[in-house]
Amino acid sequence: MPRGGPRPGSGRKPLPLETHVLRGSYRKDRHGPLPASVGNVALMPAPVASWHPEAAELRALPRAGRVIVGKLLAAYEFSTAEGALLLELGQAVGSLEAVRGTQRGGLSVREAIAMEKLEIAWQRQVAALIAQLRVQP
Repeated sequence: MPRGGPRPGSGRKPLPLETHVLRGSYRKDRHGPLPASVGNVALMPAPVASWHPEAAELRALPRAGRVIVGKLLAAYEFSTAEGALLLELGQAVGSLEAVRGTQRGGLSVREAIAMEKLEIAWQRQVAALIAQLRVQP
């Protein structure tokens, strides 16, 4: 006759403490005290939010990219990793502006559709980069 309840050993296996420490999800109340072997896991220091682009990096951006980067730098502080995303955002905004500035009057239907798809792709790229920056008003 079958018994009720979960089978022994079923379910998700627990993560090692090292993984929790590296992820930053270790909690003493949930995982217990750290053994000495786990306590010496090297952790990266918290990033310092003091990144500023170099003049050459700003000159390399298209005009629209410099505008958006300047506005975001005036309103927020960025870490080094976020700064790299910010520069990519500037390039993407410049490419989007170039696609939008293309004259489409003399294009064939196929070329016009391709330009629309290209514009949508750059819009998505810009939105994805802004989402990765996690800037909130």
